[in-house]
Amino acid sequence: MNRTFNNGIGMVVVIAADQAEACAATLRGLGETVYTIGRIAPQGEGAQVVVA
Repeated sequence: MNRTFNNGIGMVVVIAADQAEACAATLRGLGETVYTIGRIAPQGEGAQVVVA
């Protein structure tokens, strides 16, 4: 299956930090598994953007 299908992250929800826990609780209540996989932050002076 791994050779044929992309078994990547799946669905990603981007939400305001102050609403994240309520959103996660709602999704868990619906039977979903929830993981925090990152955060959006200021780039900063001279920082490189790396997408891997």
